This record gives sequence, structure tokens and C-alpha cells, in this order.
Amino acid sequence: AVVSTQSTGICSEGIGRTLSILKADIIKDPFTTLKVGVPAFLYIVQNQLLFIALAHLDPTTYQITYQLKTLTTALCSVGLLGRRISGAQWFSLCLLAAGVGLVQWKEDSSGSTDSS
Repeated sequence: AVVSTQSTGICSEGIGRTLSILKADIIKDPFTTLKVGVPAFLYIVQNQLLFIALAHLDPTTYQITYQLKTLTTALCSVGLLGRRISGAQWFSLCLLAAGVGLVQWKEDSSGSTDSS
């Protein structure tokens, strides 16, 4: 985690101690900060793109595509943070991706393109 276990006494020790803990954990350890910052930045970009998609897609397609946030979060967690995911979780993520793909493919093949 970015903030160490030393930060449990933040309220009782004052703002100076809090700032020194934040400096030690965030500024002096840039690699850990980047490991958390990159997924956070990608999450912000993804949220902005979701608002654009909301303006251009019908609600059903938007909601299904929105579920891709779970997949991208899991992939960033594994790739950037080195987290392990169980077989059942991988299966669930693949099933989620397949479901999103099937919904998109079904709409593309039926020719239902809304241009409102």
C-alpha cells in the first residue's frame, strides 16, 4: 500500500507527522507511487470515455460495455501490481469478456446502429 502502517496515528500525532509519513511513502518511493498512479490515471481516462459512450450508445449496450471496467481493473492489477488471480476469477473474467463480445457482435450482425 502507498501509505504505511505508521499512518494509523495520524489524528493523534498532528499534521506534521502526517506530512512526513506521506513524504516518506509517496515522494521517496516513486516506484510504488507509479504502480498505483498508472492504474488510477487509466481509470480516469476510462471514466471519461464512458461518459462519451453514454452520449452515443443505447442504455443496454452502454451497461454491458461498462462491465469492461472490471476486466481492465483486473488486468492492471495483475500486470502492474503483480497480484495473483485464482482460476475461478480468471474464468469469470473470460466469461464477462465473452458476454460483452457476444452482445456487441449480435448488435453488429443485426445491423441495429443508432445514430441519434
